[in-house]
Amino acid sequence: MMKKIVFFALVTITILQVNSQDFIEKEIKSKVNSATVFLNSAQVSRKKNIEIQKGIQILKFTNLSPFVDKKSIQVKVEGVEIQSVNFQKNYLKTGEKSSEQISLESKLTQSKNSIDLETIRLETVLENIQFLNTNKNIKGNQTLTASVLKEASNYYASKIKSLKTEELLIRNILKELKKEQKSIAKQLSDLTQKKHFASGEIFIKIKSNTKQKANFELMYNVSNVSWFPSYDIRVSDISSPLTLVYKANLKQNSKIDWSNVNLRFSSANPSNSTKAGKIIPYYLDYGSIPPFYGAIIDEVSGYVTDDNSLPLSGANVHVKGTTIGTSTDFDGKYSIKVPQNSRQLEFSYLGFISEIKPISSPVINVTLQEDADLLEEVVIADYGSIKKKETRKNSLNEHIPAFSDLKS
Repeated sequence: MMKKIVFFALVTITILQVNSQDFIEKEIKSKVNSATVFLNSAQVSRKKNIEIQKGIQILKFTNLSPFVDKKSIQVKVEGVEIQSVNFQKNYLKTGEKSSEQISLESKLTQSKNSIDLETIRLETVLENIQFLNTNKNIKGNQTLTASVLKEASNYYASKIKSLKTEELLIRNILKELKKEQKSIAKQLSDLTQKKHFASGEIFIKIKSNTKQKANFELMYNVSNVSWFPSYDIRVSDISSPLTLVYKANLKQNSKIDWSNVNLRFSSANPSNSTKAGKIIPYYLDYGSIPPFYGAIIDEVSGYVTDDNSLPLSGANVHVKGTTIGTSTDFDGKYSIKVPQNSRQLEFSYLGFISEIKPISSPVINVTLQEDADLLEEVVIADYGSIKKKETRKNSLNEHIPAFSDLKS
């Protein structure tokens, strides 16, 4: 019996020790400090001074771009052991609100408050009018002189005119305020109805021997960022030298605010140096041409969107001439392994024109065009009828009755 009690106590202590190993998770909010923009991506840097406890804990960097390349994440810190780094998307928490959305929400709140104040003013005026109308009849046995009656009449007329004028003014103000509120609400609705992307999160598991403050630098690559050069050629007169102004045009759609960010622009491709080239034998002979060493592309990724830049979820992507294929995820993103000597990728989606792209880059983004000749519109009519219409030329409309009288 004593052995059983000791064994039970040991098991209990072990369970308590296991449960006590739940690591502290600390949420970290940071902002983009600098970015190096490549032709089709960007390397983002975030710096943060964080107070960490002794032992093992998890730092959770939130409100990041959903387009983070998880293979490119780097963490720099001194005096701390980094045990693991993971990236995930939080679909329950969308990305941070844009400045336009915040401004519209503020204007909508102000408009609502103004309407409430004017409504209170109107109710007060209406109550005063009702009070005057209720007490305009002079009652009692007291004899009133003509001057008193005239004075009372003038007071009533003056007061009721003033109140009626104020009522009209308030109603006009309310009309304009409600019109403005409707306009702001429509703008906000159009803005919020756009697709919301998940918020990116990076979890860094660390171990520290002491309680300290450490400077963390978090770097990673993001897509949906690009730039292209343009030039301005200026000359004051024909005898003056030309002035060439070099400009960089930035496209930033990573769903993160880049205000006051230090930018650098590069024409390099960060993915070129990550894969070893294939060595081709060069046989010495008369008139032989040296082999061309191109980059080996064994994996292609990118996004498939429609004309409105909205992602197409479930679009088919396959290597032409093979049975290798995949489909896009909720964000329209795909990634596919391509065998050697593969030349083309085919992209298809129901109701859209298929497109074939040469495999010339590890990142291929495709915009599919709607095919008006193949779109079908299915209309479910009331009272058990279904009408199906094809928009092909010379198409026929057919009416299919539904069986609404079936009983289980």
